[in-house]
Amino acid sequence: MILQKYFHIRFSNAILFVDAVVVCFGLLVIGFGVGNADDASQPSWYLSLYSLISIFVISRVVAYVINGAKEDKLLFVISDKEMTELHRFILKDLDRTATCIKSSGLYTGAEKEMLFLVVSHKEVTSVKHKIKEADPRAFVVVTDAYDTFGEGWKQLPSKDELQPE
Repeated sequence: MILQKYFHIRFSNAILFVDAVVVCFGLLVIGFGVGNADDASQPSWYLSLYSLISIFVISRVVAYVINGAKEDKLLFVISDKEMTELHRFILKDLDRTATCIKSSGLYTGAEKEMLFLVVSHKEVTSVKHKIKEADPRAFVVVTDAYDTFGEGWKQLPSKDELQPE
């Protein structure tokens, strides 16, 4: 927590760093003996290597437990058509909003509509089906939203608030 607060290192990375330093110091104390798997009396660096691998895995699990799964999805929908039925679906059925951006194709220069929309992972399938109904030729990008802040989502953190990750 101290490394996170003063050095802005993520908590799970701080755990990884501190545990790795402990293992490396242990390696110095025990020795760098090459050892082999058959002779247990000789010091071996295998134990330290396995320890570092397990520490890395544990730090990733800690990050997942603290943050939870990032299940919000970000959709970009680009279409030649005005998709009023999709707009109605987003506003009424999903009870969400989106940003409609007027754009143009780089190659053709044709006017296009781009929707910027954040939904939960459970809503993605229904949105994709509605997009296909509205414009089967629409260009759609679905990606993970790392953090989502604003109305209907999390509040923006204050400057001095300590974040879990």
